[in-house]
Amino acid sequence: MWEIDHTKDDGENTKASSGAVYLDGKAIHREPTKQVAKKMAVLPQSPEAPAGLKVKELVAYGRYPHQSGVRSLTGEDHRVIEQALEQTGMETFKDREIEALSGGQRQRVWIAMALAQETEVLLLDEPTTYLDLAHQLEVLQVLKTLNETKRRTIVMVIHDLNHAARFADYMVALKQGAIMQAGSPEEVMQKQVLKDVFHIDADVVLDPRTNKPFCLSYDLLRTGGE
Repeated sequence: MWEIDHTKDDGENTKASSGAVYLDGKAIHREPTKQVAKKMAVLPQSPEAPAGLKVKELVAYGRYPHQSGVRSLTGEDHRVIEQALEQTGMETFKDREIEALSGGQRQRVWIAMALAQETEVLLLDEPTTYLDLAHQLEVLQVLKTLNETKRRTIVMVIHDLNHAARFADYMVALKQGAIMQAGSPEEVMQKQVLKDVFHIDADVVLDPRTNKPFCLSYDLLRTGGE
């Protein structure tokens, strides 16, 4: 469970000016890094791998929180790595270098690395950035499958409203750090919410493919709004 504490922080071991983030009731800035990494995996926007690194080598980095010292990968580590590659459809690419892959394939490798951490929570920051439409759907469908079949909690920052409504179970609309609306896609993808958050006049309909709300067209509101 995630909880945001808006009270003033005591400043211990953190650069934040205020507030704290809690994971399972514990402030993460007071927890050892490895302990946090065993519960939560984070995939930043547009990550980059060192030149010449192979797929299986990058995914193996996900096992770091479960290792002690500089010991070699165990049989269990190898099993988890292979499973992560299989879950993301990258097992046939495991011996390829990262830079030889397409954008969508690269994102799937990074997701596989996060899965190899075997965490309950996966945080992703704009995982579809710079990808074309096909690769965007490819990545989001992999994440949806992992959520449904492996029961992983996935928290994702994404600016494409239609993708958010299509794949999310719960949405939060933010404006200048404040929560404007939260709930199901049907509750958040409302005409007035889009006016308040994005200052646009949008036509929201039901997508015939998914039966989820879909922003069909929109215009900027005139100065002064409605």
